[in-house]
Parts: sequence; C-alpha cells; structure tokens
Amino acid sequence: MPVGPLANYTKRINISPHRISAFRTRAEQTNCVYTIYNSITNEPLTINELPDFFTLCKNNGYKIETELTQMLNNNQTQLKNVICYISLV
Repeated sequence: MPVGPLANYTKRINISPHRISAFRTRAEQTNCVYTIYNSITNEPLTINELPDFFTLCKNNGYKIETELTQMLNNNQTQLKNVICYISLV
C-alpha cells in the first residue's frame, strides 16, 4: 500500500489467473495486487487516464522520478510494464 495521500485512491484486488493444474487449490492461484481507483467513477484507472494519475500525483505532493523510471525500463529486470516510479516529496 502506498504511503501518503495516494493510499486514499488505492485498493487491493484479487486477480485469479487461468487454472494451470487440476491439483492446485484456488488459494494457490490467487494473486493480490494494488490498483489506483478513479475517485469519481470508483473504477480502476485505465491507461487512458494517465494524465489524471499524473495530476493526482502532482496535486498530492508526489514527484515522478523520470530518471529512475527510464533506468528501470532500460534495464533487463523482472519489472515489466513500468509506467513510472513516484516518490512522496
């Protein structure tokens, strides 16, 4: 869970991947992730709402760490699809 004001827009959701094996229980296949919600629609933000996310961050004292984001995207790490790294100022 993020710290600061962004926590008010964040919820934990369960994502169930496709069943790989008949022998695995549901608990073994459930993944919890955090998602940022639109405060008006109460739906998860979509890629089309990135400008809203950046405005939310800026208005609530977060800094978008562009250099770190570029480094993470250019490096062959296990992090995939990093949009941006933010920090609370």
